[in-house]
Amino acid sequence: MDLEPSDHEPEEFDPESDLYDPDSDSLTIPRVETDASDADPKLVTMFWALVLVVKASILATALGILLLAFDVMPQFGLAALAAGLVLAGFAVYRYRTFDPSAVSSDDDVEDYGDGDGDDDSSEDPVSDTDVEGTTEDPTVEHSTGSVAEDQP
Repeated sequence: MDLEPSDHEPEEFDPESDLYDPDSDSLTIPRVETDASDADPKLVTMFWALVLVVKASILATALGILLLAFDVMPQFGLAALAAGLVLAGFAVYRYRTFDPSAVSSDDDVEDYGDGDGDDDSSEDPVSDTDVEGTTEDPTVEHSTGSVAEDQP
């Protein structure tokens, strides 16, 4: 059995060819520089708190299931399983109720005045009301025709 490729086959692409460093005879791994101060402290705190709660939930649930499956200390197994499920529920609750608008970013903050009440602009930057007095979202596209209009 011949394991060598045929002469008619194209050469295989080497995905590591652009990462090869001829000076050190090895691969160079691109590095991305990040700054830890880029993230909001509230977001970082919430993230690490959820990471710890989810890890504790997985550990307690797995331990509870194993203790119940092997019939070793079944009361402790039930308590560990219940604690793991409660921690999982708590993590889901905290994740769902986290308000991303509470996390401020320098890019997202708009200046609507200096807060002293002496606003120089005459228009209200928050109001987007049309002629009828209803508020419309400018990002939502509205269709021009409907099924009821097409029928006679």
